[in-house]
Amino acid sequence: MNDKTLQHNKYSNIFGLGDAGSTPNAKTAAAVRKQVPVVVDNILNLINSKQPAEGYDGYGSCPLTTSLSTVMLAEFSYGGK
Repeated sequence: MNDKTLQHNKYSNIFGLGDAGSTPNAKTAAAVRKQVPVVVDNILNLINSKQPAEGYDGYGSCPLTTSLSTVMLAEFSYGGK
């Protein structure tokens, strides 16, 4: 799967999200939240005979418990940014 368009490498009419994708990042709900608009736009691009756009940057986030009463949100994208 192309990790920026979320399009299958062999079957151009198939896209993957979250756990069903093979992106090299964490499979979190935060990642899916950013993947959905990319997939929708790229399906519309295919319907309109346009090329898929590279719109997904690998965004993901995970809550990290730092104490009994606090949590820190770690956000990241491809390349460890």
